Amino acid sequence: MPDTLEPDPMIGSPPGHAHAADAGVLPFPAGGKRISGTDLVGLLADHAQLRVLCDQLETLADGLPLYPSLQDRRTLADRIETATIAHVRTTNSFLGRFFTGSERRTTRGILARILSRQISDALHAEDTADILRSLSLNQASIDMLSYMLRVLFEGARRALDFEGLFLLSLGNTRLTSAARADLEGALA
Repeated sequence: MPDTLEPDPMIGSPPGHAHAADAGVLPFPAGGKRISGTDLVGLLADHAQLRVLCDQLETLADGLPLYPSLQDRRTLADRIETATIAHVRTTNSFLGRFFTGSERRTTRGILARILSRQISDALHAEDTADILRSLSLNQASIDMLSYMLRVLFEGARRALDFEGLFLLSLGNTRLTSAARADLEGALA
C-alpha cells in the first residue's frame, strides 16, 4: 500500500482543523489521536530511568577491572532485567495506543524495527545480567563484561534516541507543542 501524504503545516490543515499557527499545535490527520505532554509522561519517565541506568553501566565499565561485590552485581543484573522489561512494556503500550493500525508503510516499518531492536537488546541484557551474576570474574570475563556493558548502554541510548526521533518525525502532525517540547528536551 503506498504511503499517504500528511498535511503540510505551512500549506494548510485538514478540513475541520484550525490552522497550526492559530491553535498552537500542528494539525494531525483525520482519525489520528493527538499526542499531548500528558500522554508522554510514562514513556519519558521510562526513558529517563533507562538513561540513568545507562550512565551507571558506563561508570561500571569505565571502572573495570575493579568491580562491585557479587551482591551488588546481582542487584545490578536484576535492575537491568527489570528496566528492560519495563521499557519494552511501556514503549509497546504507548506505540500501540498511538500508531498501531497505521496504513503508512514507513510507520509500520519503523514499528517493526523498534520491536526487532527490543528483542535483540533484551537478549543482550539477559546475557549481560548472567555474566554480572557470575561467582568470580577472571581477566577474560572482565574484558568481556566491559565490552558487553558498553554494547548494552550504547544500544539502549541509541534505541531511546531512535524512539524519540520516530515520535518527533512521524508523529509530528499529532504532537501538541508541549509534547514536542518534552520530546525535544528528552533528546537534548
